[in-house]
Amino acid sequence: MRGKKVWIVEDEPDIAGLIEHNLRRERFEVKTFHDGESFLSSLRYELPDLVILDLMLPGVDGLEICRMMRADERTRSVPIIILTAKGSEADIVLGLELGADDYVVKPFSVR
Repeated sequence: MRGKKVWIVEDEPDIAGLIEHNLRRERFEVKTFHDGESFLSSLRYELPDLVILDLMLPGVDGLEICRMMRADERTRSVPIIILTAKGSEADIVLGLELGADDYVVKPFSVR
């Protein structure tokens, strides 16, 4: 996957920076978005190879972004990893039912 585009949608700068740093170190091309609107707007021009998506975002939340991506033929096949503090079983099931490919609960290990 080296050289592939990974887009991070995370409103917490420290977490976004940690993920971005580690992905760049592994030679991924990374873009970071701090809100759902700017991320959704960017999809009109370019598609990532993977999205790391927080759920609790200002404006459009991560669940709605996941719904929208899975409903759109252009973005339907882009893998989504949800990375969030919402770790209840109901939250995890909902995220996966909406089409996320994986669900990681914060705090997490970079490894």
